[in-house]
Amino acid sequence: MNLNFVNWNRQDQLLFSFLLASMSESAQSQMIGCHTSSQLWTQLFATRSKARVMQYKLKLQTLKKEGLSMKDYLGKMKGYIDVLDACELGVPEEDQILYILGGIGVEYESTVVHVSSRADALNLSEVSALLLAHEGRIESYNTSADSTTPTVNVTMASSQKKTKNSSRYYVATSHPGYRGQGRGRHGRGGRRPWHNNSRPICQNLWYTRTCS
Repeated sequence: MNLNFVNWNRQDQLLFSFLLASMSESAQSQMIGCHTSSQLWTQLFATRSKARVMQYKLKLQTLKKEGLSMKDYLGKMKGYIDVLDACELGVPEEDQILYILGGIGVEYESTVVHVSSRADALNLSEVSALLLAHEGRIESYNTSADSTTPTVNVTMASSQKKTKNSSRYYVATSHPGYRGQGRGRHGRGGRRPWHNNSRPICQNLWYTRTCS
């Protein structure tokens, strides 16, 4: 037996044991069949690369815009696609557009219909520009709606106040004991009590009652 091989094998098995001991139990279970440190190292990074690809594929399929701005949403999508490209697993542009359109909300439905119903396919840059422009229109509409709401509320409150004051005046002037203002023996601006069977009536702006 070659003495050099014996020394190399001893060192390799020491390195193999060190690498295997540094792994978690779940990672160790994936190293079955490896006999050298080189095989162990190759299998370890091949497993990690496969897991990384699956992880970013899942992120690409499940990412939703929700509270993100359109710029941030498109940026995240681009980041996931770049990672997959680095793993030598490129995503076709048509699939990229489908992933992007699948993660936006119903408020962008008109843009989705426009893109999907065109006879000539749009590229990724054109779709991104359409989505950003649509977001700008939504924000402009929301800003306009917020600025007009206080004016409407103030107008309604003023109208309700006038109606309420008119109702009070009507109740007061239509009361049987009301005589209006003028000069008379009861004084300037006085109100003459209404007599019924010689019994004085004490009156109020809102109600009348018989004085005892």
